[in-house]
Amino acid sequence: MRFNDMFENATGDKVEIAGFKLETFKAAVDFCYAQDIAEFVTNDENAVELLLFADKYDFKTLKPKLEAHFQNLLTTENVGIMVAAANKVHCQSLRQACIDFVRSLLNNNKSGSNIDISIFDAMFLQEVLQQALKP
Repeated sequence: MRFNDMFENATGDKVEIAGFKLETFKAAVDFCYAQDIAEFVTNDENAVELLLFADKYDFKTLKPKLEAHFQNLLTTENVGIMVAAANKVHCQSLRQACIDFVRSLLNNNKSGSNIDISIFDAMFLQEVLQQALKP
């Protein structure tokens, strides 16, 4: 569904946006008007919801910016959330960044290498392993 469709399909003077917080809608509108949304996306939960919103309503410029934003801010605490988000919005570049991040932790034996792998889906773990074994 495109963002414009939401308004074209509205009845009366209200537009209903199910499944998203009002703050998320406001951040999307702010982005459209070139307002700074950096503070909103510092919170991983807000940022992921905005990515889901951008995907659902086909925000062609916001979605890639959020994907790039996430790729640069991966941590041991948020990588599981980012993998799930990448899966939901079919973002291969973000998923690959998560794979690279986890591989880096495991290859470098950093303190984060004791990451809880149970948070990842089997396909993700398989891809991590396959890529780790490539020469």
